Amino acid sequence: MQLPPPSSNASSRVVIVGAGPAGMATALELAQKGVASTVLEKRGEVAQRAPLFAVIPPFADRLAALDADGALTKHLVPMAKMETDDLTTGRHGERTFDTPLAPDATRSRGDMAALLSAAGSPGKPGADTRRWSTVGIGDLENAMRGLAKAKYSDLIDLRYDTPVTSVRQGEGWAEALLAPAAGAAPGAGGAADAVRGAMLIDASGRNLLGSTRTVYPEQSHWAGAKFGPPPDGYTGTQRVSAADTPTGLVESAGDPQHLTLRLPSDDRRIVWTQVDTPAVGDDAAAARELVAARAKLVGIDEPLPDDAAVMPVTVQLSTTDNPADRRILAVGDSVRSPYFMTSTGAAAALVHDTPRAVDAVTAVLGGADPAAVSADYAAAVRQANEGLLALTRPRVLGDLGINRADAGPPTTVSAEPR
Repeated sequence: MQLPPPSSNASSRVVIVGAGPAGMATALELAQKGVASTVLEKRGEVAQRAPLFAVIPPFADRLAALDADGALTKHLVPMAKMETDDLTTGRHGERTFDTPLAPDATRSRGDMAALLSAAGSPGKPGADTRRWSTVGIGDLENAMRGLAKAKYSDLIDLRYDTPVTSVRQGEGWAEALLAPAAGAAPGAGGAADAVRGAMLIDASGRNLLGSTRTVYPEQSHWAGAKFGPPPDGYTGTQRVSAADTPTGLVESAGDPQHLTLRLPSDDRRIVWTQVDTPAVGDDAAAARELVAARAKLVGIDEPLPDDAAVMPVTVQLSTTDNPADRRILAVGDSVRSPYFMTSTGAAAALVHDTPRAVDAVTAVLGGADPAAVSADYAAAVRQANEGLLALTRPRVLGDLGINRADAGPPTTVSAEPR
């Protein structure tokens, strides 16, 4: 492909791949500092993802910092309580929140310790025990994109339906290479094939740098679906585990260990249930029957809506070994595959990665050595990943019924983008 010439503002503009929460948070904070960015999103303008994030307080703090007028935090739905029921032992635990949801824009920026404190046990000394909330992933993405358009249209250039195939860099620039437009002649080059700037942020979730990854052997398979709004206005979250299969549940062969979670918001309830193999996602009828049956364990008795899609997900912890290279920095799911039920991945992206990436960008634009800056950023991300693994891997093992002593070692996999 022919290398396009740099644009007139290539020395200061930042290219961001991905308009999800991590990419948009980076663009918004850069705009607050007067730094222009071009955000490339492979999907359309309106985000469609229905699942919910469980929002821990530092996550809410960062949303408040991105817009003092509350354009983002107004989408947070406070949790009344969090529940845990164990059908095998009969033990029931409940954590009730009796304080207002009060995100603090002055807290949590770049602070991984604050994130781990909030996401860990509330009984530990110094734990952040502020109220949790929920937010729809698509709702948050759309709100962030709307904020960019309303407040920073002169600084944030959002381009939809623009898939990126790879990234590269040279002296003083980094760029995203775009997929050929529909109907384009093979091998056609030119400026339309790439977007260039001074720095590039990979928020695509695809590891565009191609770094090797450290992968942990445990896999957790889930099926999920969206039910309607809670009829009683209950905004708690419920988590049920069972060692024995309750009568009437559809089960695949194998270990009956499973968890079922309900994450309610004001306009929906998301039910995720653990399954033995990813094959349940290949049989739509069986998947619907399973989710509908398991939903009863978390207090949902109505049928699964006819138009509700069943979402199969496989979760496996992994980290990217090299999350930065000179003028290219990776954030969020591009540097880790978190245990998604805790939403720690989204929290880590907004609380830790994006503020540090913004600091790195501004340092380079101010004349700092890109290699030194990216090395510092990579070290900080690796340290953050170690903290997340210490928090989440024991939960994964527990959910799968695996003793820590029996857990297998991680492996290193190839450097191809995922």
